Amino acid sequence: RGIPFDIARSMKMGFMEQGTINGTTFYKRLTIPIFEAEQLLSLEGRDVTGEQSPKVLYPKDSTVRTLYDLDVLDRSKPLYVLEGLTKLAVLRTDPYFANSTATFGAGLSDRQIFLLRQFDRVVMIPDADEAGKRSVAKMKDQLGKNFEVLEIPNLGIKDVRDIPQKLHTTVE
Repeated sequence: RGIPFDIARSMKMGFMEQGTINGTTFYKRLTIPIFEAEQLLSLEGRDVTGEQSPKVLYPKDSTVRTLYDLDVLDRSKPLYVLEGLTKLAVLRTDPYFANSTATFGAGLSDRQIFLLRQFDRVVMIPDADEAGKRSVAKMKDQLGKNFEVLEIPNLGIKDVRDIPQKLHTTVE
């Protein structure tokens, strides 16, 4: 996906060959811990085989009703919001998007909306699918004037993760 090692390290990415957390079995998954107030809330396990369902897994009895990296986000700067953590990792390869977060999917919780309201300006970069459209509609309704949408150019891609690959093949 074009994620450099420094970004992977900053997000504390790891790999779990096989293990169980809170009764949830992880097998061959990229793992990214999710913290808030310096407390581990959850762990995202993303399938790397392309054969598992669901492709993203969280331990039983954990929560993702937060914003990724909430503790270090600057509320006075524009906050760039994506749905997923691997998309976020790709976006963060550009320093312009350092103040960015993920919502762990398109379905926003009331608590996530509450947290987003604490930022002066929220810029959503949605996936080009129905779930992305619903997420934009909810944020627009709930956040009002402090909300903007930064749409991905129509390059035949679904989301931010595919931009480096598409640009590479387009240039050649």
